[in-house]
Amino acid sequence: MTMIDGPAGPIEVKENGQGPPVVLIPSLGRGASDFDLLSSQLAAAGYHAIAPEPRGIGDSTGELSGLTMGDLADDAAAVIGVRPLNRSQSSVTRSGTGCRE
Repeated sequence: MTMIDGPAGPIEVKENGQGPPVVLIPSLGRGASDFDLLSSQLAAAGYHAIAPEPRGIGDSTGELSGLTMGDLADDAAAVIGVRPLNRSQSSVTRSGTGCRE
């Protein structure tokens, strides 16, 4: 577990493996533990799985009242901002909607 400074308070980040980073963002109201199996599989395949806990889950803190999707995006950006990510290797997926590169 790693802690980073988020825009509204500390963010707990679960990390597994080494190699090219893969950032796993939980669905609204869910925690990073949803990715435990996938994180282990990614690590075994040579990737660095990075899964931040949302505000109010685990050791992540921050105001929950009036929370917006923009606030959650800012939290994710803070996690991504402290990692060297190669844009050419980046993609965004969302459960149920496929992948957009």
